[in-house]
Amino acid sequence: MISLRRKYFFTFLFPSIYIIAAAILSGPFGGAGHGWGVGAFLDISMPAGLIGFLVVSIIPVEWLLVPIVFLAALVQYALLGYLLDRFLKSRRER
Repeated sequence: MISLRRKYFFTFLFPSIYIIAAAILSGPFGGAGHGWGVGAFLDISMPAGLIGFLVVSIIPVEWLLVPIVFLAALVQYALLGYLLDRFLKSRRER
């Protein structure tokens, strides 16, 4: 039997790496919209980050852009990690 820690390894690893990278890119390197970090933050958030731009174009509230992009990309990386865990599980069961 596979332990819970091993079963969902990538499901937690990918979002954790994304959170650390987003904090570094939007904090010291791109704080308050200055510097190259904000562009890099949006680059690592794509393609799910486009949801933030769609929401802001529908509801014109600018301050929602960064949190929605962050949450959409977090869900994206969690889903990617979950799919990778499921794939590796199916490969081990063969």
